[in-house]
Amino acid sequence: MIRLSNLLNEASLAFDNEFKELVKQWEGPGPTDRNGYHLAYDDANPRVPAKPGTQPRGTLTIGYGTTAAVYPALKPGMKISKTQAEDLLVKGIEQHERKAIQLIPKFNTYPKYVRAAILNAIYRGDLGPNTRKLINQGKWKDASIEYLKHKNYTNPGKFTGVVKRMKSNADAFLKYSNEMHRDTKVVDHGKPIIGQTVYPRNRPSSNYVNVRTSPEVNTGLISNFQVKIEWPKPVGKVVRETVDDTGKIWYLIKLLPGVGNGTGYGWVRFDNITTDKNAKYVR
Repeated sequence: MIRLSNLLNEASLAFDNEFKELVKQWEGPGPTDRNGYHLAYDDANPRVPAKPGTQPRGTLTIGYGTTAAVYPALKPGMKISKTQAEDLLVKGIEQHERKAIQLIPKFNTYPKYVRAAILNAIYRGDLGPNTRKLINQGKWKDASIEYLKHKNYTNPGKFTGVVKRMKSNADAFLKYSNEMHRDTKVVDHGKPIIGQTVYPRNRPSSNYVNVRTSPEVNTGLISNFQVKIEWPKPVGKVVRETVDDTGKIWYLIKLLPGVGNGTGYGWVRFDNITTDKNAKYVR
């Protein structure tokens, strides 16, 4: 079953444990002492602690990729605890997310794996203006190609791990392109419904729709129920669609003000909604 998080209902990837572990893998812990404290280092020589009074050739860093942009007090010779490193990691992710939203206004409408790839690229500093432009235009396939034209990918030198990391980001962009262009059914006699207001289907067996925080039905392992909306009340406007592992279509809905858990968005399955409020269904 799809494990995509709700595109908008998670306040921040900084509090997503899976994503935090990814960042730790990307950035590494840096050098530590025998007591487990993280030591400041120059990212031009990441295995060696930066001695007090030295001038870094690259960027002074500590813990999981934390720089002075996140931790202004950072200086050579400094050390921090594991707890401090974790706290700074959260702060850093939040800061990078704010930057992502500035660069890509629709950032919070993308699936978790796409947001993760964008943040990965921003952490790396290799999300160039041409790639950003293509993303903002919704040209994800072109973005996946343009992104890999970066010198860090074409000429990585000794930093060969960068190639794999950038390729994973490009693969995420391409996957999203394929999802967006996948041939899928649409409700209401084949008419496109993106941007239209939808309503619960009015059927003898049920006249409501359950809005969920992710595009999947409860499995017993999750509880993603958000709100129940009964006909003839409108659910909201369709933002986009996706397809789960069973082939079912789900729509991301911009809910009416005051509906749901306060984030303003939720998921509904295609067979439970209609664009025609007055439509009657026998089954």
